[in-house]
Amino acid sequence: MKMKISILFIAILVLFSTNLSAQTTKVDSANSHLQIEKGIALFDEGKYEEALAIYSKVDNCDPNYWWACYETALLYYNQNKLDAALQKCQEAGNLNPDDVATISLSGSIRDVMGKPAEAIEILKKALSTRPYNRSLLYNLAVSYMNAGDLEKAEETAIRNIRINPYHKNSHLLLAKVNFYMGRIAQSYLAYNMAILLNPQVSYLNEFEKAINGKLDSLSKPYNYPYPAGVDHRNWDECTWFLKSEIAFNANFDYDYKINFLTTRQSLMLFRKLVFSPSDTSIYSQFYARFFTEILKNNYTETFFYYFLKNTGNSTVNAWYDKNAAKNDEFVNWS
Repeated sequence: MKMKISILFIAILVLFSTNLSAQTTKVDSANSHLQIEKGIALFDEGKYEEALAIYSKVDNCDPNYWWACYETALLYYNQNKLDAALQKCQEAGNLNPDDVATISLSGSIRDVMGKPAEAIEILKKALSTRPYNRSLLYNLAVSYMNAGDLEKAEETAIRNIRINPYHKNSHLLLAKVNFYMGRIAQSYLAYNMAILLNPQVSYLNEFEKAINGKLDSLSKPYNYPYPAGVDHRNWDECTWFLKSEIAFNANFDYDYKINFLTTRQSLMLFRKLVFSPSDTSIYSQFYARFFTEILKNNYTETFFYYFLKNTGNSTVNAWYDKNAAKNDEFVNWS
């Protein structure tokens, strides 16, 4: 009998010590938000495993557990571990079904998994109660594009830009969609606006790929005629000049020290653009109006330097060293 009691007592002690040990490895719920933020910082530095170790320490009874699940899902998504990402995203969604970031991520994961129809259904449902949310609108536009419904993608991206005009990713998406539809002039304007809002090298690379022909096989203008009643003569003229590559000719009127495919084609486009107040499309009212005004106000050169400010180009850097006031004037004007 004594031996049985001793064995039972030892078992209880072992169990208690194991639970105590497990508890000590978990994050204190009062500080869990700080630990998750630490994990996010590690994630931003590309230290995925260290971030994951922190997220995994948040107890499933912690009020911030759903957040840890979301961040874990985002981490897996960036590692292309899509099944694991979707599982953690669903767990986060079950705990906090109203979180827009979780809904958007759920759509993105399904989209990348080759299930854009599922993504569209989820995002449209969420938008029915949040019709102005830029993250949901953007992700819905991406899903439409990946599903091959370019007209719906264009419509949704435009809707988002009208609500959130500074949403740079929507301008970039609109540039891609128009390029795929063969509307080159509108595409190049949207690229220019996206780069104005976010003058990063990755955006410039996207634009340059469109110009140098690397995306030509994706452009199918014959599938996307303009709707009846739309006056597209100026757009067609601009597209013809861009496709002719006259801007690359040595005789093209180009007086700037910086000399790139993107700047030459953009200058050609700005010169050929006609702003028509009667045209209420976003391409006229938002893009054509702005870029024709850049030309009229002699800001084209400054815009191009701003456009290239993060390239590390020595000519651009030298210009910035001497023309900070010009840059500030342009930024304030724009």
